[in-house]
Amino acid sequence: MNLRYLLGLNIYDTKLSELVAYLDKIIRGNQKKSIFGISAAAFARLKFRPDLYGIYKKFDILIAEGAGLPHLAHLFGTKISEKIGLVNLTFSLLELAHHNKYRIFLFGATQEVNELTAKKIKDRYPKIEVCEGRNGYFDEDDLDSIVDQINSCKPHILLIGISYPIKERFAIRYKNKLHTNLIVPCGGAFEVIAGKIRVPKRSFKKVPVVWLYRLIQEPRRMFKDVFITVMYSVFYVMPILYLKHITRLERNPDIGRFFKLTGNEWDSEHGKIKP
Repeated sequence: MNLRYLLGLNIYDTKLSELVAYLDKIIRGNQKKSIFGISAAAFARLKFRPDLYGIYKKFDILIAEGAGLPHLAHLFGTKISEKIGLVNLTFSLLELAHHNKYRIFLFGATQEVNELTAKKIKDRYPKIEVCEGRNGYFDEDDLDSIVDQINSCKPHILLIGISYPIKERFAIRYKNKLHTNLIVPCGGAFEVIAGKIRVPKRSFKKVPVVWLYRLIQEPRRMFKDVFITVMYSVFYVMPILYLKHITRLERNPDIGRFFKLTGNEWDSEHGKIKP
C-alpha cells in the first residue's frame, strides 16, 4: 500500500486484497480506521460543498472510487494502479466478516431497503452477526440516539449507506465516539445488495463512464449530483489544473488552493459549516 498525492489529497495505491488484509489487522488489533472513496468528480464537488475538502483529509484511508481516477492521476504525473470502489470493498468486507464471524451494522437507506439488505446478507453470509440496523432518514436531534444504537451493537464494521455529503459528515463528526473498528461510508451499496440497483458488467466498469450508467437508472436523483458535477469537472476544473501542471505554473496542483479552501470549513464538533 503506497500513498499517492493527487490534487491535494493522499490516496492509497493498493490492490483490493491488500487493503482487506490490512483492514483485517485493524479489526484484530482493536484499532479504528475510517475509509472513503475518492472519484474524479469528488474534486469538483468542492465547488458546491467546500466543507468536504477538510472532511476528505480527515479520513484515515482514501481509495480510488471510479475508473476515471487512475486516468486522472496519470495526467498529473502520479500512479494509481486500479480503482477499488466502495461497493467492491463492501462485498469484500462482507466476505471477511463471514470468514471471521464479525459483527456489522447497517446505517442508511429506507427502512425497507435496510431490512432487505440485512436479510440478503444473512442469507448469503450466515456467519456474519448482523445487528438491527437504522434507516438513513433522521433529524439532527436523532443523531446522539443513533450513535448510542450503533455503540450498543459494538460492530466490527459500520457501513453507512447514505447520500453525500451526509455520510461523510457523520463519519468524521462521530468517528471518535463510535465503538467500531471500521467506518465505511459505502454510498449505494445497500441498494446493490438488496437488488434495487444493477451494477454494470465488469468490462463496462473499466471505462470511466459508470456515472452515466447510474444516471440512466436514477435520473431524478443523480442528475445534479452526477451529471452537473461531472460536466463541471471535465470541462472546467480539470482543464485549468492540467494546464497549470504542464506549464509548471503549479507543479503539484491542489484543489483546495484552486477553490481557495482552508480545510477548516467544517465544524466537526458542532456538525455545521463554519460561517
